[in-house]
Amino acid sequence: MDLTEKTLSRREIYDGRIVHLHVDEVELPDGSCSVREVIDHCPCVAVVALDEQDRVLTVTQYRYAFGRELLEIPAGKREKGEEPFVTAQRELQEETGATADHWLPCVMLSPSTPRWQWEKSLVTTEYSMLFSSALKLAAGILRLLPSL
Repeated sequence: MDLTEKTLSRREIYDGRIVHLHVDEVELPDGSCSVREVIDHCPCVAVVALDEQDRVLTVTQYRYAFGRELLEIPAGKREKGEEPFVTAQRELQEETGATADHWLPCVMLSPSTPRWQWEKSLVTTEYSMLFSSALKLAAGILRLLPSL
């Protein structure tokens, strides 16, 4: 069964530095029409950096949308034309001062199904690359979480 939805029209809503929003009218496989609100997010990477005791390196970032600081793994957006691995190395160093001896690409995420189901579905086309790395630790600058 072909579940492809055909785009009938597109209305551009917002074109920012990190996100782009458009609203599409689509034809569903059964011939009916629906609306898709689509958020395109710039490509990004995240790094699960582990020390010799399998503790995860974290950073504290203030996130405006949450109105508070959050504990996160190092992550950031890819520069135009930058390979994901290069971004991962850069973000780990920029955000924590750490470097890593060994790297392993873990997963490429493409979240597309939201937690909410509305007639007008939110669909994100963010592509995130997750890396795991073995750290070369610089003394005193890192915040580590115990292994699970």
